[in-house]
Amino acid sequence: MNCYIIDDEQHNIDMLEFYISEMPNVKLVGTNTNPVNALREIEHLGNVDLVLSDMDMNKLSGIDVKNRLPSHIAVIFVTAHFISDFEGLNLGEIDIVTKPVNPDKLKAAIEKAR
Repeated sequence: MNCYIIDDEQHNIDMLEFYISEMPNVKLVGTNTNPVNALREIEHLGNVDLVLSDMDMNKLSGIDVKNRLPSHIAVIFVTAHFISDFEGLNLGEIDIVTKPVNPDKLKAAIEKAR
């Protein structure tokens, strides 16, 4: 599974990158701190299966990112917000992993996205 990480804070990307490196069936194909540039790069790559995206970013929110991605790309939101903050939003089958990230919960969400 090819994974791309979007977060406007590099230290969060670094943390997720480390956790992904421990998952043999997941290949990190790119990261970006700018969601607009990330969308361009994901389109250019053409082989992204999964996006791990922060919810609260400059320029575009995680929901904006999700809405602009092709429907075949799975999205997992990684956020410091409480999950209850998103009740009432129609997020479909999207998983939310809260920060600080528990690696086991991240792995479970990625397995579910397969």
